Amino acid sequence: MNPLELQVARLTTMVGMLQKRLQKFEDSAQYTFVKDIQILDGRKIILGGTQGTKIGVSTSKIGFFGVTPVAQATAISAPSGGGGSDSDAVDVTGRVAINAIRTALKNIGITL
Repeated sequence: MNPLELQVARLTTMVGMLQKRLQKFEDSAQYTFVKDIQILDGRKIILGGTQGTKIGVSTSKIGFFGVTPVAQATAISAPSGGGGSDSDAVDVTGRVAINAIRTALKNIGITL
Protein backbone atom coordinates (compact mmCIF):
# COMPACT_ATOMS: atom_id res chain seq x y z
CA MET A 1 0.00 0.00 0.00
CA ASN A 2 1.22 3.46 -0.75
CA PRO A 3 1.13 6.11 2.04
CA LEU A 4 -2.13 7.63 0.82
CA GLU A 5 -3.90 4.26 0.71
CA LEU A 6 -2.58 3.48 4.19
CA GLN A 7 -3.92 6.76 5.53
CA VAL A 8 -7.32 6.15 3.89
CA ALA A 9 -7.45 2.67 5.43
CA ARG A 10 -6.68 4.06 8.91
CA LEU A 11 -9.31 6.77 8.55
CA THR A 12 -11.86 4.22 7.35
CA THR A 13 -11.16 2.09 10.42
CA MET A 14 -11.50 5.12 12.71
CA VAL A 15 -14.80 6.14 11.09
CA GLY A 16 -16.13 2.60 11.56
CA MET A 17 -15.16 2.66 15.24
CA LEU A 18 -16.82 6.04 15.72
CA GLN A 19 -19.98 4.83 13.99
CA LYS A 20 -20.16 1.84 16.35
CA ARG A 21 -19.65 4.06 19.41
CA LEU A 22 -22.29 6.52 18.20
CA GLN A 23 -24.76 3.72 17.53
CA LYS A 24 -24.19 2.34 21.03
CA PHE A 25 -24.82 5.83 22.44
CA GLU A 26 -27.99 6.30 20.39
CA ASP A 27 -29.34 2.85 21.35
CA SER A 28 -28.83 3.39 25.09
CA ALA A 29 -31.90 3.69 27.34
CA GLN A 30 -30.07 6.15 29.59
CA TYR A 31 -27.02 8.37 29.55
CA THR A 32 -24.49 8.73 32.35
CA PHE A 33 -22.50 11.95 32.44
CA VAL A 34 -19.19 12.12 34.30
CA LYS A 35 -18.80 15.85 33.68
CA ASP A 36 -20.99 18.91 34.16
CA ILE A 37 -23.70 19.61 31.59
CA GLN A 38 -23.76 23.20 30.41
CA ILE A 39 -26.84 24.62 28.72
CA LEU A 40 -26.21 27.81 26.81
CA ASP A 41 -28.04 31.01 27.68
CA GLY A 42 -31.54 31.29 26.23
CA ARG A 43 -31.99 27.54 25.69
CA LYS A 44 -34.93 25.52 26.96
CA ILE A 45 -35.40 22.11 28.53
CA ILE A 46 -38.51 20.79 26.85
CA LEU A 47 -40.28 17.93 28.61
CA GLY A 48 -43.03 15.60 27.48
CA GLY A 49 -46.53 16.50 28.64
CA THR A 50 -48.39 13.23 28.35
CA GLN A 51 -46.89 11.17 31.17
CA GLY A 52 -44.87 13.86 32.96
CA THR A 53 -41.19 13.87 33.85
CA LYS A 54 -39.45 12.80 37.04
CA ILE A 55 -36.19 14.30 38.22
CA GLY A 56 -34.25 12.03 40.55
CA VAL A 57 -35.28 9.02 42.60
CA SER A 58 -36.22 8.65 46.27
CA THR A 59 -32.56 8.71 47.36
CA SER A 60 -31.51 11.64 45.14
CA LYS A 61 -30.45 15.04 46.38
CA ILE A 62 -31.10 18.29 44.50
CA GLY A 63 -30.22 21.94 44.94
CA PHE A 64 -31.01 25.06 42.94
CA PHE A 65 -29.16 28.31 42.33
CA GLY A 66 -25.82 27.02 43.64
CA VAL A 67 -27.17 25.78 46.99
CA THR A 68 -25.76 22.49 48.34
CA PRO A 69 -28.04 19.60 47.27
CA VAL A 70 -30.21 18.07 50.00
CA ALA A 71 -32.45 15.02 50.24
CA GLN A 72 -36.21 15.43 49.82
CA ALA A 73 -37.82 16.90 52.94
CA THR A 74 -40.17 14.71 54.93
CA ALA A 75 -43.91 15.29 54.67
CA ILE A 76 -45.23 18.49 56.27
CA SER A 77 -48.37 17.93 58.32
CA ALA A 78 -51.24 20.20 57.36
CA PRO A 79 -52.82 22.21 60.18
CA SER A 80 -56.55 21.82 60.68
CA GLY A 81 -59.18 24.28 61.83
CA GLY A 82 -58.61 27.91 62.67
CA GLY A 83 -57.87 29.81 65.83
CA GLY A 84 -59.11 33.01 67.34
CA SER A 85 -55.85 34.38 68.73
CA ASP A 86 -52.09 34.35 68.20
CA SER A 87 -51.65 31.97 71.14
CA ASP A 88 -54.28 29.51 69.88
CA ALA A 89 -52.79 26.01 69.39
CA VAL A 90 -54.13 25.76 65.81
CA ASP A 91 -52.48 29.06 64.86
CA VAL A 92 -49.20 27.88 66.39
CA THR A 93 -49.46 24.60 64.42
CA GLY A 94 -50.16 26.57 61.24
CA ARG A 95 -47.09 28.73 61.77
CA VAL A 96 -44.96 25.62 62.39
CA ALA A 97 -46.18 24.10 59.11
CA ILE A 98 -45.56 27.34 57.20
CA ASN A 99 -42.07 27.60 58.66
CA ALA A 100 -41.37 23.96 57.70
CA ILE A 101 -42.42 24.76 54.12
CA ARG A 102 -40.16 27.80 54.13
CA THR A 103 -37.24 25.69 55.40
CA ALA A 104 -37.82 23.00 52.76
CA LEU A 105 -37.88 25.60 49.98
CA LYS A 106 -34.75 27.24 51.36
CA ASN A 107 -32.91 23.91 51.63
CA ILE A 108 -33.26 23.21 47.91
CA GLY A 109 -32.43 26.77 46.96
CA ILE A 110 -35.83 28.02 45.87
CA THR A 111 -35.73 30.85 48.42
CA LEU A 112 -33.01 32.48 50.48
